Amino acid sequence: MKGEQEKNVHIVKGSELLQFVLLTAILYAFWLIMSGKFELKLMAVGFAASAIVAWITRPMVRLQSTENPSRVYLAFYIPYLKYCRYWIWLWREVIKANIYVIKLVLSPKMPIDPIVVTFKRKMANPLAHVTLANSIT
Repeated sequence: MKGEQEKNVHIVKGSELLQFVLLTAILYAFWLIMSGKFELKLMAVGFAASAIVAWITRPMVRLQSTENPSRVYLAFYIPYLKYCRYWIWLWREVIKANIYVIKLVLSPKMPIDPIVVTFKRKMANPLAHVTLANSIT
């Protein structure tokens, strides 16, 4: 019986309160941009709507680990500094790849040798999988 209880225990990586506050702030900022109305009454309604939607969608932003089913990640729990460094590195690589493709296209010989590359990457956080997949495409 004790083993069954341990299997159902979820280890959450991140703060659920911070997750709720960030999601509410993002939704409210989006609402302000889209509405363009800055009257106090309408801003209060927009904030209330953002908070209600953030509260209702709390279960949807809990991401189960791909390696350990008992571990749950929150969608906004990311190492922001590493994430920014990654995107800077990715943009640099995209620019270098585009320059290389331009050189290939403009070359009269066009030395192209297409191959398919496969690899396995173990990452526990599902957000890391999404980021990698979007970076490749």
